Amino acid sequence: MKRLNILFLLALLLLLAQPSTAAQENPAAGQWFEKGCAYLDADDIDNAEAALQQAIRLKPDYAEAYQKMVHVHMARKDYAPALAAINKAIGLAPGDAGFYSDRAGLYILFKRYDQAVADATKALGLDPRHVAAYHHRGLAYLLQKDYDKALPDLSAALDLKPQALYYYYRAYVYDGKKDHAAAIADYTLAIELGSNAQDIFRRRAQAYYQSGDYAAAENDLARQLALQPRDALAHRARGQLYDRRQQYGPAIAAYGEAIAINPQYVEAYCQRAVAYGKTKQYDLAFADLDRALLLNPPWKYEIHEVRASLYHAMGKPAEALTEYGRALSLEPRGARAYFERGQVYAATGQYGLAVKDFDTAVQINPAVNYRAYFLKGDALEKAGHTKEARQAYERYLKLAPPSAPEAAQARQRLAALGGRP
Repeated sequence: MKRLNILFLLALLLLLAQPSTAAQENPAAGQWFEKGCAYLDADDIDNAEAALQQAIRLKPDYAEAYQKMVHVHMARKDYAPALAAINKAIGLAPGDAGFYSDRAGLYILFKRYDQAVADATKALGLDPRHVAAYHHRGLAYLLQKDYDKALPDLSAALDLKPQALYYYYRAYVYDGKKDHAAAIADYTLAIELGSNAQDIFRRRAQAYYQSGDYAAAENDLARQLALQPRDALAHRARGQLYDRRQQYGPAIAAYGEAIAINPQYVEAYCQRAVAYGKTKQYDLAFADLDRALLLNPPWKYEIHEVRASLYHAMGKPAEALTEYGRALSLEPRGARAYFERGQVYAATGQYGLAVKDFDTAVQINPAVNYRAYFLKGDALEKAGHTKEARQAYERYLKLAPPSAPEAAQARQRLAALGGRP
């Protein structure tokens, strides 16, 4: 999940101010507590800590003071002491829903999502209308990519308290569910409510891009870069937009901007390499891929796939087959590599090997690689296996959408081979 902003969690914890009853029980401790709260409001963390510690010395069971100490530690990004403080608060006041919700937020920072869900659920058992608990549980589910569970929790938070932060996270959920129209609507509401998310225009641009509204995507990326000129992700997204429009020169420039900002940006090197390949600048393409390999990403196999596709475009099948072999040695279930290698084998007349690769691609991912059946039929037809070619074309037509590029051709070939189109 590409980088949810931790500042939102901090802001959320700061919103959870609990009214203190201890001031009536111990006026002196209560006075120090109120001073500590005032210092926190003024971002005077050192004096806030001193005042809250004095309140705790005067009243050792002061649960609310321990809860406020969480904010002191969070301001310093001292998460372990923050967790210890909220644990102490819960031990002193186990019936306080807000304390469990606070701890859920801390568990999210520690990536202990199951514990975050458990604490948020405990908070909701104590207070079914605790808005932050719905938010924290929804966020924990979101970070686990359990979008079906995240959606109702974030929607419940919005029903109780509509605010930009909750719309922003729910938009993330809709993105994950590929409901881009709903994501756009929520990002828009978050913007209208004054969201301070630094990436919100980029996020909405990506949703527009996925929905095919490239003009709106371009407009949002321009707004994002006006606010954040050094947003490497936005420059890369702009490069992808130019790529989709086959504007490879501007795409190369946009990827270059992303790389200038972040020289470790492997994805930008790879995408610029593809754009260089589209313009037949193969030396520059391979240079970018070499840089990407030196950065040692965990998905090197994809870089070898790109190298292979470049060699294939250059009319160098032997080198292409070598690179596909390297890719598959790193990712033996790389359906795309089998699919593309099959095309190289077919182009060089190695029809048996091509059919074998197309079959493997389909076995790994039958939904995505229905085109493999068409190419398999073509290879079998050229190898003289008429019956098997008919079966491959029939399978292709069964799986492919009517608008698929090869559909009409498959029907013609099937009819020519004596099958039913």
